[in-house]
Amino acid sequence: MSWPKNDDGTVDWESVFTDPKTGFIPTVIDAKSLDALESCTTVVIDSLFGRDSDEEYRKAYMAALNHIFLSLNGDEHIETIRARLVTMLHSIKENRISRAAEYQKAKQLPDGDERRMSPDNPLAAINVLGE
Repeated sequence: MSWPKNDDGTVDWESVFTDPKTGFIPTVIDAKSLDALESCTTVVIDSLFGRDSDEEYRKAYMAALNHIFLSLNGDEHIETIRARLVTMLHSIKENRISRAAEYQKAKQLPDGDERRMSPDNPLAAINVLGE
């Protein structure tokens, strides 16, 4: 999969998540059933965390997805489920945008300066889901 890029070469996460035709969030919002909502979100998680090194994150987000569907069982909860998933996706988007900006900043440091990004918790998006 080829991600859209910003002028600085980083992934255009805003577009990836919010583009009205191809964005992850509009796709989840447009899902018409619980099965479609779960399938769409599973594809998003697999797309975002598809590398072997992302296995821990992929498993954690899939566990969160499963928890949402198990705790809110039934079609009458579809809007609550959708809202929680959209909240999670917005949080992941903001995390990705922040990490891309930090990466660009680190690239511009003179040789010898600390180039390592600050510690990050990619799973922080799960914490916004609430119960």
